[in-house]
Amino acid sequence: SCFVLDTTQKLNRKGGKSQAYEERFWYPVIICFKMSSLRVVSVFVLLLALAKADYVPPSLEENFGEVVSFLENFQGNDLIGWVESVNDRYDGQEWLHEERKSAFVGDKGLIVGKTHKHYGITKKLQKPLDLAAGEVTLQYEVRFHSRLTCSGAYLKFLAEFPGENLEESSPYVVMFGPDFCGEGKVHVIFRHQNPLSGEWEEKHFKKSRDAKPILDTYSHSYALQLKASDQSIRILIDGDEVVSGSLLEDFEPSFNPPKQIPDPDDKKPEDWVDNEMMPDPEAVKPDDWDEDAPFQIPDPSAEIPEDWDEEDDGEWEAPLISNPEYKGKWEAPLVKNPEYQGVWEPRQIENPHFFEQDDPLSHLPPVKAVAIEILANDEAIHFDNILITTDFLGAENYAKLTTKLKREREEKMEKKEARKQEKEARERLLEEGGILNQIKYYVGEIMDLAEQNFKAAVAFIVIGIGYPLYTVFSRSGPKVEDMDAKAKEAMHKKDDDVNQEEDDDVKEKEKSNEDAKENDK
Repeated sequence: SCFVLDTTQKLNRKGGKSQAYEERFWYPVIICFKMSSLRVVSVFVLLLALAKADYVPPSLEENFGEVVSFLENFQGNDLIGWVESVNDRYDGQEWLHEERKSAFVGDKGLIVGKTHKHYGITKKLQKPLDLAAGEVTLQYEVRFHSRLTCSGAYLKFLAEFPGENLEESSPYVVMFGPDFCGEGKVHVIFRHQNPLSGEWEEKHFKKSRDAKPILDTYSHSYALQLKASDQSIRILIDGDEVVSGSLLEDFEPSFNPPKQIPDPDDKKPEDWVDNEMMPDPEAVKPDDWDEDAPFQIPDPSAEIPEDWDEEDDGEWEAPLISNPEYKGKWEAPLVKNPEYQGVWEPRQIENPHFFEQDDPLSHLPPVKAVAIEILANDEAIHFDNILITTDFLGAENYAKLTTKLKREREEKMEKKEARKQEKEARERLLEEGGILNQIKYYVGEIMDLAEQNFKAAVAFIVIGIGYPLYTVFSRSGPKVEDMDAKAKEAMHKKDDDVNQEEDDDVKEKEKSNEDAKENDK
């Protein structure tokens, strides 16, 4: 805008504008220059400050104290407390503790470094957490730098801290998080022990497939909320509830076993008839039923082509068509079996391991460690901000202050990079030359500006283009004072003309009267 104003001022100077006009014109130019200078300095200082600032995540521990059992934001230079498994299953695993396309300078995470590897790493809680302790939230952040094709990105909350002996079968209390391989879901699996038989059994949330993981390349938070008062669970993605349920009703197999079970010693009798239909014993194969008829036959209407040469083309054969006489193997039609006894089922007996628990969360072992134990076929799965707390609202706020802010900035960074690439493409067009390429360049610049700041785009059009055009074209037009004088002169002239016409009409009328008197005489 300042450049256009300056150029227009030079044109006006050539057109012989007065000194007063020149000073009046320079006024917005000076303002523009001052504002531009101020903004340049301000932006420079701001960028310098941002470049020097390190990312300092909010500390939920300071704000909520003892309600936080575990918080890991992966800041600092070392992975304090994290232990990689030495089990052969995890040979070749590579964990990277670093920044990766970070929205904020200094924001680190834990990233898988190689594809098609099993990963296992764990960290101990400072003190065990009872999942029945009021309102428990298990929450963490995950980002897929490349789109997920077939990998797990869930956490295991362990019943014991195995250290370097972590393996796939290490006992966990609950497994939670996204998993994708052709079809996506968010796992919620508890390990529960039958108090009578002592057997451990996995309880799978029936609605896991209703919670679809987000597979873009931004940071997203996943939270599992457990409420002991009503034994309910909720899955939140980015703070929004995607599915909810009950531990008493929505798990398979159920936490509470059935009162009766099929008798394992009951066997189906050998003479039990469980075929509802049977071939009709009175049915007879029709005499004209030819079981040997071929499925296809040569087309009888086909004719040898006129240009067919058997010496060159071989012996001609008609193309095959479906045989209208083909019926296949004859089978007697089915009729209801008069001896059908129904589907056999073993008799029901009392379940010797039956028990009833109205509060399954109270009967789960406490959580003592957190583990990432996954198969990663995709690169750069990024974990951050792992949180265990007994404060629903605190966890939700923490996700807003971390993951949400990061995601919003990541989206802006991606758009900025896209605009940068588009600008480079426009600059290449400008270098190629040509009116059309210039139009494309400047239209693209204006559209880019409008997308980033609508007000700035309007100001650019009005001040940077409209005002200079006005100053250029206004020099060829009359002044307002001159226009007023001319308008007054024109109106006076019109009034004089009207008066003269009226006088002429009166004189003409008087002359006509005199002529009439003369004729009468």
